[in-house]
Amino acid sequence: MRTLRTLAALAPIIVVIIAAIELIPAFGQWLFPHAPLTQAPPPTYTPSPTYTSYSAADVTTPTAIVIVITATPVPVTATHTALPQSSPVILGSTATPSSPPLPTETPRPTQSLNTPPGSILEVGQSWRQDNILLTLAERNLLLYSSASCNVGLGFRIENLASSSIIVTVRGSQVSVEDNLGHIWQRTGLDFPSLCPANYDGVFSGEMEPGGHFPSGYGYQYWRVGFAGDLTDPAVDYLIVTVSDLLQFDGAEWKIPINN
Repeated sequence: MRTLRTLAALAPIIVVIIAAIELIPAFGQWLFPHAPLTQAPPPTYTPSPTYTSYSAADVTTPTAIVIVITATPVPVTATHTALPQSSPVILGSTATPSSPPLPTETPRPTQSLNTPPGSILEVGQSWRQDNILLTLAERNLLLYSSASCNVGLGFRIENLASSSIIVTVRGSQVSVEDNLGHIWQRTGLDFPSLCPANYDGVFSGEMEPGGHFPSGYGYQYWRVGFAGDLTDPAVDYLIVTVSDLLQFDGAEWKIPINN
């Protein structure tokens, strides 16, 4: 009740306020007669969105999409490489692995330094037999000689061995034959004479290592003389042969005859 009484008391005041509000525009026009009176446009209201109610039946259940990926099989070829088989290892074994045998070199035949048998040398060349050299060092041709010696041959022996050698020389160890088959006669053996005659001696001596025979007395050779016909135009050469002298047996030299 009190409230109603209060509202009733305030009613005249409210009416006055509302009237004053309505008079505000007119009062403004009176104060500002030249100002245009603009009225604010009515407010615009945005309609509220309307909502449509849905039932559970109107809701669509999403359909599950199943993606199936099919892989194309790639053929794979497996390659098997056989490993080399190794020999089994035996622990505790002390055997040494064998290696292939080395090639055996065929021994070469030892080349002899000796003069080949059957050789025929020239004056000044040496026959070699083992460690001894025999040289026909000179030849002396006498067409006319009062001593009956027409060919004088000088020989020399050298010792290549490491020990001494005893040498014995005699006239019978040397022979001479011409190309006609004639055996020439021996006239002698000596040292000093170029063509020994009337003396057919025997000489011996010792050759030291590296020495030669003869040695001493100023003689370089021992000489053997022979008699024959050097005037015969058919005689072209002489063959000198030494035999039974140390290791020499059949050593030969050829002496050309210039008519």
